[in-house]
Amino acid sequence: MIGGPSLLAAALLAAAAVSLRAHAQQAPEPSPAPSAAPALSVEEVAARRAARIAVDLARAEAQIAAVDRFGQVDRYATALQALLGTVKERFADVGDGVFTDIALKNWLDWNGSRPGSPVLPELDRAATNHPYSTIVDLARQLRAHDVDFLLVTFPTRPALYPELVMEFPTLDGFAGFCPATPRFNKALAEAGVEVLDLTPEFVAARYGEGGDKQDQLFLRYNQHWTPRGAELAAQRIAERLAQYPWFERGPAKEGVDWVATRNEVDVKIQWGGTPEGAKPERLRCTQVTKPKSPRLDSVRPSSPITLLSGSFADFHNSSQCDFTAQLYRFTGWSIDKINPKGGVEDACREALAKKTPAEWKKKRIVVWMLPEQAFRVGPMWRPIALFDE
Repeated sequence: MIGGPSLLAAALLAAAAVSLRAHAQQAPEPSPAPSAAPALSVEEVAARRAARIAVDLARAEAQIAAVDRFGQVDRYATALQALLGTVKERFADVGDGVFTDIALKNWLDWNGSRPGSPVLPELDRAATNHPYSTIVDLARQLRAHDVDFLLVTFPTRPALYPELVMEFPTLDGFAGFCPATPRFNKALAEAGVEVLDLTPEFVAARYGEGGDKQDQLFLRYNQHWTPRGAELAAQRIAERLAQYPWFERGPAKEGVDWVATRNEVDVKIQWGGTPEGAKPERLRCTQVTKPKSPRLDSVRPSSPITLLSGSFADFHNSSQCDFTAQLYRFTGWSIDKINPKGGVEDACREALAKKTPAEWKKKRIVVWMLPEQAFRVGPMWRPIALFDE
């Protein structure tokens, strides 16, 4: 366990783990909002929220220290800059697949100093259209209307598999090459934003059982995660949702509304770009389907859980092993999924702002799931008002 959370924070984490284990054989539904039982006082709700943020802050500080201990970030930045010069048709060959030009450019922009600026990009809060001010504003808007907010961040392939680009004497102690993101998350936590960074879990599971390098968390010829990456993210987020006082497992039941089946599938690239001639990858997955039908109803606008995301939310849905299906499986709730293509920064918030007061009454939490490569300064991070005041 990272950091030194309070006894209350530790108790929340333990309770969440027990809750998920107890309901592992269960997990849509009509979608009434879940209710807390017994009801907690305003002060107790605030105390539990503060405890969750204390854990987030401790995790961020531990991640910063781990990345700094391992070092070699500047050396890696130089290697990625050189790799960027080899890009052809949007892709750079790394032997075992490719890195995309967007992933390379955005990593360098977010994790390196900009020429002429003494401030690292993730902490340049005075910059116009910075993600920091937008995320803080979004969280405050939601809390003012009694809706919880959780930001979920996760690394991309270049940050997780550096040995594809350069050699290391050892990778012992490697904590992911995301030096900017934990500092950014620390600043958000200090501003009262709940942040779940999946980097430690992704680093620990970046290869399969027994260190199987054929079993990775990201596709080799596309920027999206593998089914195992989607499942890992969904399970960790479900564990976090179980810590909220209002959370009760949804009505969807295993064997009645869904079944989970271990399988192997040929993952065909759906979108997001792939080099010409790339073949489907044969990957292990957990398919989530109806007991007698491959069709699964894991999305429902009336759900108490709203998910903002890009294409990561439903990548692999043609194989019935996408993130949203896994989150449904782990929580028992259909998900109010908002993920317009190409709009993870702004279009999803624009769609969220169209909800009516009646729709908002059903909401308990908004989860915004963002890959590290989404963080950069730009007009897509303009603030958007969610409510008519």
